[in-house]
Amino acid sequence: MLLLVDRESLSRRPRVYDSEVQLQSLRDTIDQVAAQLERGGYHHIDARQLMISSLGLCESAFTHRPLVVGLGFDPTNPAFIAERRRHIVALVRAALVHGR
Repeated sequence: MLLLVDRESLSRRPRVYDSEVQLQSLRDTIDQVAAQLERGGYHHIDARQLMISSLGLCESAFTHRPLVVGLGFDPTNPAFIAERRRHIVALVRAALVHGR
């Protein structure tokens, strides 16, 4: 779902936000994340804010390509993408654990 929202947000003519079906899918995803957070004891974390933060973490390496390249990374390299995924997961987990 994050990939769809991200792609649509960057397009010149986003369609996700115009479709009630797609908006409902986004709401359902957020409800599922909220339920998981609640079950895990993270009731103080707003699933909507987590979704926004996750989008930023995921897209920034690609939307700020000159910065990423300047730091010595190739954002098109599959190894970089895999490492980025691992980093994001570790970062979010650490934030959740620390915020308990």
